[in-house]
Amino acid sequence: MKNPDPSKNFDIIPLIYAAETGRKDIVELLLKQPSININIQDNLGLTALICAAENGKDKVVEMLLKEPDIDVNIQGNNGITALIIASRNNHCKVIDLLLKYPEIDVNKKDNEGDTALVRAVYKGNIDTVKLLLKHYNTDIYIKNIYGYTALYIAVNCEYKKIENLLQNYIPTLVYAAKNGQEEEVKQLLLKHKNININIQDSEGCTALIWASENGNDNVVKLLLEHSNINVNIQDIIKYTALMWAAQKGYVKVVDLLLKHPKIQVNIQKDDGGTALMLAAENNHKAVVKSLLKHPGIDYNKQNIYKGTALTIAASQGHKEIVELLLKQKSININNQNNNGFTALMLASFRGSVDIIKLLLKQKGKIDVNFRGMEGNTALMLAAAKGQKEVVKLLLNHPDINVNIKNNIQTNALLFAIVYGHTEIVKLLLNHPEIKIDNNEHFNPLTIAITEGHEEIVKLLIEHGVDINKKNSMGFTPLMNSIDCEQENIVKLLIREGVNVNDHENIYRISPLTLAVDTGNSRIVKLLLNQPGIDINSVNIYGDTALMYACRSGRMKIVNLIFYKMILQSQHYEPTEENEVEEEEKIMVQNQQYKQIKEEIIQNQQDKFVKEVIIKSQQYDSAKEKIKHLSAKEIKEKFFNAVNQGNINDIDMLLDAKSIEGKFLINVNARNDQNDTALIIASENGNLEAVKSLIQYKADITLKDTNGNNALIRAAKRGCFDVVEELLFRKASINSTNNYNKTALMEAAENGYIRVVKLLIKKGAKVSIKDKFDKTALDIVNAKFKSSMNIRRNYNSIKEILERKIETSKTPLELLGDEKYIANVNDWEVITDNNYLKDLKDWKKNNPNNYNKTVELVSHIKSNPFRGIGRPERLTEDMDGLYSRRISKQDRLVYEVDGEKIILKSCKGHYKKEKRK
Repeated sequence: MKNPDPSKNFDIIPLIYAAETGRKDIVELLLKQPSININIQDNLGLTALICAAENGKDKVVEMLLKEPDIDVNIQGNNGITALIIASRNNHCKVIDLLLKYPEIDVNKKDNEGDTALVRAVYKGNIDTVKLLLKHYNTDIYIKNIYGYTALYIAVNCEYKKIENLLQNYIPTLVYAAKNGQEEEVKQLLLKHKNININIQDSEGCTALIWASENGNDNVVKLLLEHSNINVNIQDIIKYTALMWAAQKGYVKVVDLLLKHPKIQVNIQKDDGGTALMLAAENNHKAVVKSLLKHPGIDYNKQNIYKGTALTIAASQGHKEIVELLLKQKSININNQNNNGFTALMLASFRGSVDIIKLLLKQKGKIDVNFRGMEGNTALMLAAAKGQKEVVKLLLNHPDINVNIKNNIQTNALLFAIVYGHTEIVKLLLNHPEIKIDNNEHFNPLTIAITEGHEEIVKLLIEHGVDINKKNSMGFTPLMNSIDCEQENIVKLLIREGVNVNDHENIYRISPLTLAVDTGNSRIVKLLLNQPGIDINSVNIYGDTALMYACRSGRMKIVNLIFYKMILQSQHYEPTEENEVEEEEKIMVQNQQYKQIKEEIIQNQQDKFVKEVIIKSQQYDSAKEKIKHLSAKEIKEKFFNAVNQGNINDIDMLLDAKSIEGKFLINVNARNDQNDTALIIASENGNLEAVKSLIQYKADITLKDTNGNNALIRAAKRGCFDVVEELLFRKASINSTNNYNKTALMEAAENGYIRVVKLLIKKGAKVSIKDKFDKTALDIVNAKFKSSMNIRRNYNSIKEILERKIETSKTPLELLGDEKYIANVNDWEVITDNNYLKDLKDWKKNNPNNYNKTVELVSHIKSNPFRGIGRPERLTEDMDGLYSRRISKQDRLVYEVDGEKIILKSCKGHYKKEKRK
């Protein structure tokens, strides 16, 4: 009570004045007076205790606290208490005395909502803060009228030491319960009747939550006996004590909590999960039993993904839990989650045979043909995932519809074919009601060919699939197998008697000409060896296979066709695959054949073709000279050819044989840096070299010294088309190098947006971490220290990765790789105004070109990188654009940005946003 304003009427109260000034003797004398009011307040609402505390008079405070009628929590006019004012002024001895008083309210607030702790933090009084934090009831999360907590103030005032104290603070009761100190908990509850039983730590956990999580049933018992206990408090991740006990499987604790009259058994955490779901997920049978006995349990409760305890248990393969849940009278057996999956679908996807048996016994309840959100059934999912035993079970069900289709007209058979599950294809084909649907875009044979599943192609042929059936453009399965460069399937179809000369399609292109266009010399040679092969077939543009070969510049293919022309001129038809090659040797040496060769060359009408054929003879001569080189020289020449992307030299060197008939170099040989030819060509972005090396059986799995394979090296350099080709050839998309980096990480780190999009579209995992514990997104985030232009690039990649991560946050029910429910035809196609304008013009003035364009687009949707009309990859300033022939003058031009197709133009040629 310092220097009261003389203009105001202040009463001087002896006890208060004596306490304020520390006159212990006078205070003692006054306290002996029978009529003394120890809690008397002055005009400011101050008491003797408050004033003594304010001025640090610890002896007086000690004396006052011994009085039986003392009110230790009395507040002045501004709401301050003795503890608040002492804490503000850092009077530690006084604070210590006050905190020992049994009735002290350590969390009392003043008129601004500040507690003693908040006032101490404002002043930076670290010793006071330490004292206050030792009290069993101190709550550091109380907010004042401005919404500030003690921690918020410490951070903003930059009191680092206080900040650390507060961040690591655990209330006494919570600490004791967390650490299983049963006796300590008991003593705290006995000694402090006013204890805050529901006080929380920095994780939002109460003593009850910690005791439940740790399975300490004795401590749980003690806490539940307290009249103020709140059994439903949720921590910062929204778990209750019951949820923790259920998740950990502590059935004794669960039973104790369930007996509490105020327990909320169906309370949900952030993702909507309940105690029952957690117990079901973790296969805690006894806990599930206890929860199901509670009268208030809702076993059909859904989480935010619309999953239930049943779908979760089914997805995890927990048979006994499923069995318990199925005994509940009103269980929703056909509930579908956000992904449209029921318990049966999830169990089928996982391959949980025992659970499927249980579910199929629910006659009258289970719908075996239930179609999910995308129209998928349990049979489709089992077929896609390769779950043979599940497929058997489902096919034996009397109500199964084996031909049902999903929203994109795909059935179980097509799913099994796409993923190459031969045994499941057998099972489905042997079902008496199976229908092998041959629609335009989802023809089983076409899909099996595209995916390279030779055994499945055999099965389909055995079951009567028409191997000569044409699509709307007139192309046969043979043409499709040539286009996809599936050599073994080409052989199979030829053995089955397909017409190798069929060119009745919209381009009148023959199988041989198409093989030449792909650049696959092995398939060209295979066709040339077929009796009756027509090498002079002409397409609608007047081109022959030889013309295509000459334009490609592939001397090996030019020579194969040319030598076939010589043989045919002599009416020679080979019967064995290698006879053309053997005959080549004879022709090089035989004078008669040299004369025939000269005549054929002179008879060529096309000057360019004639020049190329003459040049191809030099190729033969060079091939002969190679035999006399040393192994070191051959290896050096080979890797030089690969580095330069010289396809003819690559062919020549890989075909070269010694006098004994042995190949002079292995396609998988390594250079001095331990790189293979395929790795070098991939990193250089030389698509034709990559394709050529793969034709020679280059191993795409081989790695360099740092553990990088061809895919990773190509992705690191942003070689989009090479990445696509390697993925088409079944390169492992999530393979890692010595630093545990994937192709996605390398593409993301180096800012190649198109490659990132393509890899994600094809199933690259965004969750993989490198040896430094960084994901692709972490790596990209670190790149934001770069310049603004580079940062824009990384920002786009960051958005792509974040979008993928968000869509990957599926519930527990979605197992495995989501590619198993991907669409067979999943390229999104969008159009720009130029294309629409062109198409409208075609429709009006050239219906033939209009129809061709529409057909081309329908095929591009399935695969923009290969197919009829052979895509030409445009380069330099048109990188990312592709062109397919509509007519001799016109091209369909489109962009592939990695995740979608953008149709640009279909009239004339396309350059720099202008058509000419």
